[in-house]
Amino acid sequence: MALFHSPFEPLRRRGSRVVLAALGLGMMVPGPRISASLIINEIFQSSQSRREWVEFLVTSDLTLGQLDSFWFGNSTTSGNAIQTMSRFNSTEIINTFSYFTSTSDIIKAGTLIVVGGTDVDPDFTYNPNPLSTDATLWNFSLVGGNGISGNTNPFNLERDFGAVWVSSAQPMNTTDVSNFVSAVAYLDSNNPYSGGVITDYITTQAQTNGTFQTLHTGPGGGFDGNLGNNRSFANTGTGTDISFGNSESNNETIGVLNGGLNSTAIGELRAVPEPTTIIPLALLLGGGGFLYWRRRTRREAHA
Repeated sequence: MALFHSPFEPLRRRGSRVVLAALGLGMMVPGPRISASLIINEIFQSSQSRREWVEFLVTSDLTLGQLDSFWFGNSTTSGNAIQTMSRFNSTEIINTFSYFTSTSDIIKAGTLIVVGGTDVDPDFTYNPNPLSTDATLWNFSLVGGNGISGNTNPFNLERDFGAVWVSSAQPMNTTDVSNFVSAVAYLDSNNPYSGGVITDYITTQAQTNGTFQTLHTGPGGGFDGNLGNNRSFANTGTGTDISFGNSESNNETIGVLNGGLNSTAIGELRAVPEPTTIIPLALLLGGGGFLYWRRRTRREAHA
């Protein structure tokens, strides 16, 4: 008389292989992002450095502690050297925000971080929620030295010639561009290679790296040579391919999506995964057990 074999019996005796296979499949489903990056998303130039600000987009989840490693600033008017240099300060952020209590807290992909001078309005109400319709919860503003170390007014931008940069580590000197992760140069020149060490590097990187761009006054350059006071450049591209050309505007849109591909890309970064794209681990284990049982019973029937 043949004995009835429970579908869970093979799991008990040889469960390790099934469990490992199921776990292997489970590792293929979407998980936490393991890289962290910032790109420049908007630049606002004013007649006074205390009114100027730059907006960064978080393109991958990062901890508050990791944010400390990012430095930012602008170049001199000649584009030959770094002029201002500041960094994020997680200790001050924890002391100011109710959302953050530890350097291990996550800043979510899709977050907009504004850094500005003493006359820019601060915003400490960060509380990102993919299910909320309140987009303002996805941004915060660090201004006047609050939440940043270095210059109280972190940017000193010119109207016709300069560059803004963000680096994953502190530049070792005023020409160190080795850790730049995103940068935008704007030149009142027909030639994107203007002769400046910083701006020429940005131009070269832009040929193969979408998070860099140089605007100029030549054909296809996207800049008229005069970024007027209280005007901005806004990224209309994505997190991997920025696009600032022909975007000059007198709108001051701190923490607001820029429209087009920019809004679409940021919306995707903030969205929760669709339920149909996630395979529950219990289903993987159960399915693996059933397939093993069916194969085993077929072999016994032939025997």
